[in-house]
Amino acid sequence: MTLIPISKGWKIAGTECLIRKRPDSKNLEVCIWFKDFKKYKVFSSKTTDISIAENFAQQKMWELKYMEKQGIAIFSDKFTDILNEWLSTYKTGIETGHKTLHMYCLYESIVRVHMMKYFKNVSIGSMNKAHIDGYVQYLINGTVKSESTMKTHKAVIALVFKYAIEKGYYKKSAPEFNAPSAKTQKTQNRGAFRSDEMVEIVSNLDRFIESSQNEIRLYNSRILKIIIHFMNGTGCRTNDLQLVKWSDFSIKYNDKKKNLTPIGNEGNGAIAYLEQFMKDTGKNPLTWAQASLYVFLKGKSIERTIPLDDELIPFIIEWHKHSKHTNPTDLVFAGFNGKFNAAYSAWFKDYLTFINVPDKSDDGDRSPYSLRHTFITTKLFDGIDAVVIAKQCGTSLQHIDQTYSHFLPEDIKEKLFGNNVK
Repeated sequence: MTLIPISKGWKIAGTECLIRKRPDSKNLEVCIWFKDFKKYKVFSSKTTDISIAENFAQQKMWELKYMEKQGIAIFSDKFTDILNEWLSTYKTGIETGHKTLHMYCLYESIVRVHMMKYFKNVSIGSMNKAHIDGYVQYLINGTVKSESTMKTHKAVIALVFKYAIEKGYYKKSAPEFNAPSAKTQKTQNRGAFRSDEMVEIVSNLDRFIESSQNEIRLYNSRILKIIIHFMNGTGCRTNDLQLVKWSDFSIKYNDKKKNLTPIGNEGNGAIAYLEQFMKDTGKNPLTWAQASLYVFLKGKSIERTIPLDDELIPFIIEWHKHSKHTNPTDLVFAGFNGKFNAAYSAWFKDYLTFINVPDKSDDGDRSPYSLRHTFITTKLFDGIDAVVIAKQCGTSLQHIDQTYSHFLPEDIKEKLFGNNVK
């Protein structure tokens, strides 16, 4: 066969087969186009030699032609494979500006934590309402109690089936997702941590890291450390963590004359600037420059730029040194593979067990979100203006009052809220 050079590689003359360099390695990949499915079947040739890759391509074309004659599915009809394909398409929409990274992270977490586990080897063609009803019951019996979270699961199911129908994977009407409202609760009770428990949580992280048994667990433990310190120091939501990039940090002057003028954001960003300055001088650049470190949070509809306490900065710099992903556009809390890993909730539970702090209290379950809960209640007890807390945490004064004020003594409650929320 003859190879015809094209912009991204080569095309085998007289076929719909391309050979090109893989985007994630030096090896060549074979891409065979299927018109009916409107997509390529892709194989790694595991070689950089074009002659070997061409022979490999011919073998794969013969194998696929045989499969077609035998009526064997060329593309997997497993529902989990369709989920992955849909997620990949959704991610492409982020690059074109038609989709948001926040929703992708949310959907990807639901797919990986729940749907992959529940549906396993179920084929897309066999899916019906009984499968979806079973999934709803699985969610109700498990950890999903929030009505809003259930609606997000419903949205994912609807989007995936819409995609499957458009691609011809599913030939019927999409099955309905019905979650009885009587079996879900409006909000999930979360327990805060006592001050002595928070001391245990923040002081034993290095010991937990040292107990890691392999490279991946060591890396995950370091991520957990910065997540705990970050949430404990900012009161952010767990959703905020999914979107923070290194470029979202900035250093700003406190001097009124220079009124929040950004400095030190060259190259790799504000953290790299702080790290290098401290290395060169041994001084605290923020105290020296009368400046503060800020971070831009955008995990929910209320986007905000908030100042960070000086105590948090060393932990951020420490993580910056250990992270494998420190380009300005990289996610700060990315896992080993550069993607956000929602399994940090399970790591947190393991850590609580490790330090013998209960994962439940009289107020409810303890999860990473409890760190936000603890942050807000602690600030309220300290007498911090509730308006300031609401602005920092990206919520309303009414929500602070309705959710947290019942913990407070009447005199503090009256002082903080008065008639402001009436």
